[in-house]
Amino acid sequence: MAYTLSNLLVDTLVRLGRLKLSVATGGSTSTAVDSTIIGLDNDDDWKNGYLFVVSTTDGLAPVWEYKKVSGYTSTTGTFSTATFSAAIGAGDRFGYTTPYEFPIDTLISLANLALSSLGEIALVDTTSVTASGQTEYTNAVAWKRRKPYRLDIQTNTTSGDYRWEPINFEYIPAAPGSTGLLVLDADYDAGKYLRVWYDGVHPELSVYNSAISETIPPELIRAMMYEKVLEWKNNELGGTNDFMLRVWEKAQQDLNFARAIQKIYKPHRDNNHIKLGRI
Repeated sequence: MAYTLSNLLVDTLVRLGRLKLSVATGGSTSTAVDSTIIGLDNDDDWKNGYLFVVSTTDGLAPVWEYKKVSGYTSTTGTFSTATFSAAIGAGDRFGYTTPYEFPIDTLISLANLALSSLGEIALVDTTSVTASGQTEYTNAVAWKRRKPYRLDIQTNTTSGDYRWEPINFEYIPAAPGSTGLLVLDADYDAGKYLRVWYDGVHPELSVYNSAISETIPPELIRAMMYEKVLEWKNNELGGTNDFMLRVWEKAQQDLNFARAIQKIYKPHRDNNHIKLGRI
């Protein structure tokens, strides 16, 4: 199972001590009920916060979805939310948080900042189909961060047995925001796919099930995210909270340790041969 934006947000909020967890005694597509917390909070204490479904009894939707809380009724332990894709039922586990200290939109921005701070990741695109009499093919904007380091061509048309072979090519950049060119070393047979290997930025996380690349160990992105969130919080507080400063300093130490132990997976490139491993 992929490690997703929702997983990262829940793990971060739990570590910050800002996510309360409950087991539903009932619910619907727009409510979650926990009768065991009746009277513990005031009406609408959790309004405008977010509710995360962290597990379901059958492992199906709406697991890992999260929605904004539109109201809370203390006398019944009922959270009203935006509509989930399926009903929350008895036995499902959910977490809920306030909108104040660590707003979800801010955490999502920090998650993307954390990913970019980890550097480039190895990416592969299967792209243009070769055409007769053509050696120049559009170079996607995503490949322009640096020259692609390998280009393969399909040599067999049988699905699942394409028998990719590396070929030589030239890389032609272009103006910012526009596509450049890959120039092949020969005019290849028409109808063959090209496969491009390159280093690039991680795709943006935007929805609950946005997957984080498996090339990044979850332990590493969790450490980076936690450090980024604490940096942001200390900046917001103007460095006036001694406890928060100490926690941030410890998070920086933990991140340095994680960077040393948990390595991002990248191909080793040696004399035009690619070997897979973590570096």
